[in-house]
Order: sequence, then structure tokens, then C-alpha cells
Amino acid sequence: MKHISTLLLVSSCGLAAAFSNSSPFRASKYSRRFQQLDAVNDNTNDPTLDLTGALARLDQQWKIRQSAKVKSRWTEISLKNDADATDQVYLLKPPNMSVPSCIIVFVGGAGLGQYPQIAYNELLLRVSDELNAAIIAAPYQVGLDHFSLAKRVGELSRKAMIHCEDDSNLLYPVNLPTYCLGHSLGCKLASIYLAATEQEFDGIAFMSFNNFAFTQTITMAKQFAETVADGTAAKGNDFAAFMNNPATQNILNQVLDFASTAVSAIGLDFTPTTAETERLISLKFDAKRQQRTRLFSFDEDNLDNSKEFVSACQNGPGPSLSGLPGTHLTPVYFKFGIDDLPEETRKMARDATGGLESAAFGNEVELKALVSEIVDWIKGAEPTRRPKWATERPRFASIASDAEL
Repeated sequence: MKHISTLLLVSSCGLAAAFSNSSPFRASKYSRRFQQLDAVNDNTNDPTLDLTGALARLDQQWKIRQSAKVKSRWTEISLKNDADATDQVYLLKPPNMSVPSCIIVFVGGAGLGQYPQIAYNELLLRVSDELNAAIIAAPYQVGLDHFSLAKRVGELSRKAMIHCEDDSNLLYPVNLPTYCLGHSLGCKLASIYLAATEQEFDGIAFMSFNNFAFTQTITMAKQFAETVADGTAAKGNDFAAFMNNPATQNILNQVLDFASTAVSAIGLDFTPTTAETERLISLKFDAKRQQRTRLFSFDEDNLDNSKEFVSACQNGPGPSLSGLPGTHLTPVYFKFGIDDLPEETRKMARDATGGLESAAFGNEVELKALVSEIVDWIKGAEPTRRPKWATERPRFASIASDAEL
């Protein structure tokens, strides 16, 4: 059952309180397939090290790198919250620590968004290099209340932008162009915050927009786990052997069927629901906002709700659409290992990460194509091509009526 728990945790990475009018809003422009999960652990025989677990351990290595003064453009911004405690937001400074040409606010997907400086490091570094951009990423932990998550991530990002303008070591110009970039669940969270606050950006980019209901998230777990097994099989990974065991398949099917039935019976779902989120998009993404929005959709992504997003944008031209090779996890690419650290800190890193030596994930060819498309979009270029599904504009899908809401 420990392996089954790991599968459900892994699946959340790829899928998965109302706003207060009293908080001040500062008027400003703020405006090929899964290749490998190779994590080598010298101190344990546990084959179930999953993507989220690897990211948590790599986060420990990242912190050691920071404390060892290894040169990095990533830094942490400490922000006071309403409880007089401190929240951390990540800032990726431009190349050569120069004044940026623009600011990009990034929101990652479920599970992955908790470690944006690792899971999305290559994506964001390459975009920053091409544009001389500063990138702000507020981490978050997953939950059912997407209103609260959206508020937290949105407010932290807003405060971080103000910090970058006011901090004497940065002093970013207040009139810099600003862009919002999201992946998977991060797109939904950004949509909610934009709808609730009327905050505007010069451009909005959503990669693999995901708006699944909770029951859909559960039923996708087996398929996602099979993708992981396929990707690790070439490495002879024990996890792949475990996944391909008929007994495992039987147990997994039983667990997921039971979970889906139980969730349906008690009516458990995310807030806002799929229909409510589509309604928010219909109401708040007007023609002007649609013109500033680009959806990035991958050819082999069956966790993508971009088509439904377009359906919700009825009163306007609709967002522009970019079709790309890849899967739901194409934006995630990283390589990290003990050898990246100074020799004097390697033992400390091994101890802190439970003996993790290295980890690698993703497809670099697909990542390069994505980076190029994002950069060209910000520079004003038209999409290289449309998604395979976008042969015609889809009809209004599952949006609830006013009475239903």
C-alpha cells in the first residue's frame, strides 16, 4: 500500500476563503514524452522515490547551494503576512543581475509549484536569458480550496513585485511590462485571482490549463502512474517493474474505483468547481483580456482543458493558441546532483537529502520548443502553429447558468 500511496501522490503533481475587499491593491501595471525520473539513493533500497519526493530532497540541496555561496540568480524574498509571520517568494534575477526588461509572474502546477526554483528551473532560466527578464514565483501547497490558494499566491506575487520596486538593492522601474505565466493548476489559480481583483498584465500565458473536477483527478491517477512506469522502464527502475506487476494493476484499479465512488457519493470537489471556474472566465475574461492571452497546448496532453477555456471566452476574439510537441509535463525539466555542489558541502548535502545523489526529469528538445514559443509570444509573434484540436472554435461547454451559481 505504500507504493499505492506514492502513485496517488505522484498523480497529483500532473493534475492537480473568498477574496477580501479590504486588502489594499496597489495601482500598477503588474500588470517526447516523459523521459526519465532517475533518483539514485545510496542509503536506502526504497524504489518508490517519486517526483514530489525527489523535488523535496533537491530543495534541500538547493538551500545548501545558497548557503555555500554558490553563484545563483535565484534568491528568496521574505514578506510579512497578516499573522505577522514571514512568507517566502522566489525571485529569479535577470542575467548579469541587470535591470530587467520585464517581470514575469509564474505559478506552477500542483505539487510542482511548491518547488518552482527546481521543477521549472530550466524553463524559467532560459526564458529569462532570452528576454533579460526577472521572474517571480510564489510556492504553494495543494488543497481543495482553490479560492484560498489563488488569493495567497496572487497576493504574495503582488507584494513581491512591490518589493522589487522598493528594495534599494533592486529598484526595478515601476513601468516595466509585466506578464503572467502559469502551468496546469497554476493557470486556474491565476485565472481566479485575475477575476477577483481585476489585476492586469501586459500578457497572460497558460501552459496546459487544467480545470479538472476532483473525481476526474482521481480517475487520472492510474494513467499518470503508467506514464511514469513507461518513462522509467528504460532505466530498469524497480518502480517500473512494480507498476507492470499484474497484482499491482489489480490493487490500483480497486483503490481508484473505490476512491472515485466515495468522492462522488459525498460530493467532494474543488472550490470553485469546474463549471464555476468556467463561469468566472466567461464573466471576467472580456475581449481586451482575451487579446492579451495565449494558451500553450501540447500534442500528447490529455490533462489539458484549453479547449474548454476557449469555449468560455465567448464575448470576444478568444485567446491566441500555440500547438507544441510534448505532454502535460513538458514544462518540467531539470538535472541536479551532488556534483553540482562545492566539494566541502557534498557530505552535508547527502545527509540532508537522505543520500540522494542525482535526479533528472523531462525532455530537453520539447522544452527548447516551448521556450522559443513563449519568448516569441512576448516579443509579439504569432503562434508557430495551432493545437491539433483547434480546427474550429469549440462551442460553449459546461458553464453553469447564473441560477446554478
